[in-house]
Amino acid sequence: MGLKIQFVLILVVLHGSSMLTSGEPEPDPGELPRIPPREPASAIQAFQLARGFRVELVACEPQVVDPVAIAFDEDGRLFVAEMRGYPERREQALGRIRCLEDRDRDGHYEHSSVFAENLKWPTGIVCWKGGVFVTASPDILYLGDRDRDGVSDERRVVFTGFGEGLERLNMQALVNNLQWGPDGRIYGSTASNGGLVRVERSKGGGVNLRGSDFSFDPDKLGLRSESGTAQYGLSFGDFGRRYLCSNSRHLIAVMYSWPWNRTKGLPHPLVEIPVDGGAAEVYRISKVEPWRVVRTRWRVQGRVRGPVEGGGRAAGYFTSASGLTVYRGDLFGEEHQGTVFIGDVGSNLVHQKLIEFPRSRAQPVARRPASLEKSEFLASSDNWFRPVQCANGPDGALYVVDMYRETIEHPWSIPESIKKHLDLYSGTDRGRIWRVVPENWRIPSGKKRSVLGSAGLVRLLESGNGWERDTAMRLLLERREPDTGNLLLQLAGDRAKDERSRAQALRLLALLQPPTGREMLRLWEGEPSREVRRQLVRMWRDVDDVLLATWAQDGDLRVRFEAALRALDPDTEVSPGTFRRFLNRDAEDRWMRKITVTGARIHGVLDELIGGEENFFRAVTLLRDAGFASDDPRAGKLIGQAREMLRKDQPKGLEREAARWILANHPATGVDDLLAWVAGGEGQDSALPALLRRPAGQWEGKALEQWEKIPARARGSLLAGMSPSTVLSAIEQGRLSASEVGFQQQRRLRSHRATTIRERAIMLFGEEKSFSRTEAVSYYRPALRLDGDARKGKVIFGQRCILCHRSGVAGAGPDLATLRNKGAPMLLENLLGPDLEVAPQYLLWELHLKNGDVLAGAISEENATELTLWAGDGSSRKVEREEIVRLVNLNRSLMPTGLESGLSRQEMADLLAYLTGGGK
Repeated sequence: MGLKIQFVLILVVLHGSSMLTSGEPEPDPGELPRIPPREPASAIQAFQLARGFRVELVACEPQVVDPVAIAFDEDGRLFVAEMRGYPERREQALGRIRCLEDRDRDGHYEHSSVFAENLKWPTGIVCWKGGVFVTASPDILYLGDRDRDGVSDERRVVFTGFGEGLERLNMQALVNNLQWGPDGRIYGSTASNGGLVRVERSKGGGVNLRGSDFSFDPDKLGLRSESGTAQYGLSFGDFGRRYLCSNSRHLIAVMYSWPWNRTKGLPHPLVEIPVDGGAAEVYRISKVEPWRVVRTRWRVQGRVRGPVEGGGRAAGYFTSASGLTVYRGDLFGEEHQGTVFIGDVGSNLVHQKLIEFPRSRAQPVARRPASLEKSEFLASSDNWFRPVQCANGPDGALYVVDMYRETIEHPWSIPESIKKHLDLYSGTDRGRIWRVVPENWRIPSGKKRSVLGSAGLVRLLESGNGWERDTAMRLLLERREPDTGNLLLQLAGDRAKDERSRAQALRLLALLQPPTGREMLRLWEGEPSREVRRQLVRMWRDVDDVLLATWAQDGDLRVRFEAALRALDPDTEVSPGTFRRFLNRDAEDRWMRKITVTGARIHGVLDELIGGEENFFRAVTLLRDAGFASDDPRAGKLIGQAREMLRKDQPKGLEREAARWILANHPATGVDDLLAWVAGGEGQDSALPALLRRPAGQWEGKALEQWEKIPARARGSLLAGMSPSTVLSAIEQGRLSASEVGFQQQRRLRSHRATTIRERAIMLFGEEKSFSRTEAVSYYRPALRLDGDARKGKVIFGQRCILCHRSGVAGAGPDLATLRNKGAPMLLENLLGPDLEVAPQYLLWELHLKNGDVLAGAISEENATELTLWAGDGSSRKVEREEIVRLVNLNRSLMPTGLESGLSRQEMADLLAYLTGGGK
C-alpha cells in the first residue's frame, strides 16, 4: 500500500511570527539602558496591593538567591529551590536547595544553610520524612537529612527519564511543581519534559508521560500518568480539583484524571475556565523594558523573527502565567477562600481569579473580583519583581516567590544583537520571598507540629488553614500509627465540623483504614455536605448498580458527576436504567452526557439507552456523542422519525438540526436532498460535510448546475472537494469564476503531479507571485494605515480561511472572538510568516501508522491510549496509540506561507478589519 499523506492546512493567526532579514539590525545602545535593581527596603515601596492587604519581606539575598519553588516543613523551616543556572548554565549544576529558618520568630527568615547543591535546574520541591523530593531534569531526587541539621546527608535518584531524547531542554518548560495531592500522592507537571520515565535502577520499561502529568506514591514509588499537562503551575483546591497554567493559558481546570484518563471516548480533561479568555487583560504598573520595546518595533517592521506582542503593545495581557496557587489559608476572609493567584512574570504582577461552580454545569468558571476590574491583586513598578511561584504558608498567609532578575525571557527569542547589550544573568546574586497578609495581621507564635501525636494531628485536620491540614495528612501518612483510623472516622462523621476537614479525614481513611460497607452507609445516610458526599462516592470500594442509581438522583450535579465517572468501571455492573437516570437529570450538560454515553458503551447497554430515549433530539445527540453513523442499526427508528418530521415540516430549532444531521449522514439520503439543504442555507453543519464524504462524481456536476443558489460560505468547501479536472473545466467553460477558487486549491492545482492539470491551472490562474517573507511584509505594511471594510474582509475570510476557522464555533483553528485584543500589526505578522515561531498547539505532526498510512495534523488532544488530530474542515480524527509506529514533529506550522497571495493592500486591510473585530 502506498503512503497516504493527509496534510491539514490551518490558518493560525494566534501564534506569532515575523520575518527575518539577512542579518539582524544593530540597536542604538542609547535605546537600551539597563534597569538597576532596588534594595529590599525600596522594592517593598514599589508594590501596589488590593485594598486591605500589605506585603512583608520574608527572606532576601544573601540568605536566598534565584528562588523558584518553596516548601515548608512541619516546624516551619522553609526549603527553597534555587535555579541559579537559569537560563543556559544547566551543565554547570549551579542549582541549590536552601534551608531557611526563622529562629527568633520575628517573621523574617534570618538563618540560611545550603541543604544540597550541584543540581541541574531544580524547579520543584516537596517535603517528606525530614527531607525533600526535588525535580531536576531528567531526574526526581530524594534529598534526606537523617540528623536534621539542615544539610542533606542522603541523595538518591528516584525517577529518571524526563525530557530524554530532546535535542535541548526548554528551561521554561521543565518537569516542575511538586505538590501534595488529595489522595496522598505527590503530583507534578511534565511541561514539555515528558518521555519514558522509570524508577532509577528498575528493570521495568517505565511510564510514558508524553502529554501527561504524573503522580507517585512517596513510600512505594509507584508512578502513574495523570491528565495534563501545562507549563509551570499546579495547585489543588480544598476538595481535590487540580488546576494548571501555561503562559497565556493562565487558568486550566482538570476535569478528571486517573484512572479515567485511559478511558476512550471522554472529552479532553483540560479546559480553560476564565470568562475573559486565556490571554486575558492584565494591568501592569511597571514600565516596559527598553530592550523589549526595541525588539517589538523590529518585529513589527519585519526585521527579526518572533511574535508581535499585543499587536504592537509590548504588554497588557497574559504572556507568562506562572506558579498558579489556590489560596487555602485562613487569613484573607471567606470571600477569598478557594480563589486562585497566578503570577505574570513578564508583567511584574500577581493576578487573582474567583472560581465559581454553576449549579447546572459540571465545569467551573473563573472571573476577576469586581473590586479588581481594572487592577491587579499585587503589582510592582519594579521591573525586577519576578513572581514565579506562590504558596500557602503555615500562618495562613500567601507567599510570593520572587526570582528577582533584571531579565526573565526565553534566550532563544531575544535577537543576538540585543542580547549582547543585556546580561541574562544579572540578578543571580539576588532573590526575595514575600508574604501577603491583611493590614491588621500580627505574627503568630510558632508551632512545632513534629511533636504532635496522632490525636493532635487529627485535631490539626480541623484547622481552617489548608496548609496545616495538608501537613497533618503528610505526617499521618509518614507515621501510619495504628490508632489513627478510629480518630479519623470520628472526625469524618461529625457533621458539626468543617466539610473541608471531614473530606480530608475521609481521604486519609481511604489510605490508612478503609471504612467497612456498613460504616460507609452510616456516613452517607442523610449527609448534608455535597463535598463530603462527593468524597464518599470517590472512595466507595464495593460499588453496585443500586448505589449508582441512588447517586444518580443526588441533588448536586458535582456529586452526580463523580458517580457517573464511577459508572465507567468495567468491573461494576450497571443497568440501562441507571444510565437513563443520569441523562434524565443532566442531558443538557456535555460532560455528563459524554461520560454517560461512554459508560453505556463500556457496559454494552448503549443500544438500550439510545433505543429507550423518547426525546428525538436527545436520542440523536446521544448517537452523535457515541460516535455512531446514521446507518448504524441503533439509528433505524430515528431515521424514520426524522423523515416524517421533515416531510410534515414539523421540527423547529434544535430538533430540525438533529433531523437534518441524522438524515444527511444516512447512505440512503440522495445527493439531491443534500444539495438542496446546502443551497437552503440549513446544512452547513450536517449536509455539507456529509456531501463531501460522497464520491465527487456523484455531486460535483449537480452542484455546478445550481452554483448561484449555493451560499458563499459553502462554495469553498465544495470546490475543494471537486476533482481538479472538474474545477478547471468549469472555469474554462465560463460556469465558474477563477477568483472563486481559493489560494490553497490554486496552489495545489499549479503543482499537481499531472502535467496537463498543472499547465491548465497556470493558464487559468497565472504563475504564483512569489514574495520573500521580507518582501511580503514590506508590501503589505501600508495596509495598516488604510481604513478596512470588515464586510469585505468577511468575504475574503470566507474564501481563504473558513475551512479552518469558525466565528463563535469550535473549529480546527482558533475562534475569531479571541483575536479582538491582538491588534492589526500582530495579525499581519501572523498571517505573513507562520513558520518562524509556532505555538505548540499548532505544530504539524506526522503519524506513521502500522497499516502504512501517514497522517499529518495538529494534535488537539492526547492521553495514554489515543490522540486526536485536527482536520482542515474543523473535524477531527482519533488515532489509537497502538496503531502508531512513529510520531514525528515536523517543526513547522499547520498554516502555509503565501495565504496572502493575490490580495491587494486594501483587501488585506479589509481582512484585518474583520479579524480585529473578532469575526463580526
